[in-house]
Amino acid sequence: MPEPQVARFLDRVAADGAEFSEAKVPALDDPDRHVVILDEEGIVAVGACARHLHADGDSHVAVETVVDRSMQFAAFEQVVVGSVLELVSPGASISVWSRRSSLDAALRELGFDMSRSLAFMAGELPSVEESIDDRPMHDHEWPDIVRINNRAFAGHREAG
Repeated sequence: MPEPQVARFLDRVAADGAEFSEAKVPALDDPDRHVVILDEEGIVAVGACARHLHADGDSHVAVETVVDRSMQFAAFEQVVVGSVLELVSPGASISVWSRRSSLDAALRELGFDMSRSLAFMAGELPSVEESIDDRPMHDHEWPDIVRINNRAFAGHREAG
């Protein structure tokens, strides 16, 4: 469980959609795996890192940051990422998960290359009464769902 001040900060910025992935939350309990950046008003950013092991035995360190909306500009994002990178062993393979254009700009300045991106698409759905079959899943359908999911994500190292 993160310290109370960090937990309050994360609760506050969650309203803006800022949060850590499940894999980084345990790092918030370990001072060797996270940083907290404060100004006169309190916490303005938290960064965390966690080692991810791959099925082939390889691993990398994944870094994430959560930054107060008022501080989301590239120069500050570089400070936050730089602070987290100081926790990572030299020579480690590193990935940084970005959900903000200000962080994207900071990472480019730091020499990172974008290796993949996630598109967020939204659109209007028809009303439920018109075309959606709303019913429970049946046990015999699960093998097909898993097969389709595995084909869709076969090339994705974390979800294949």
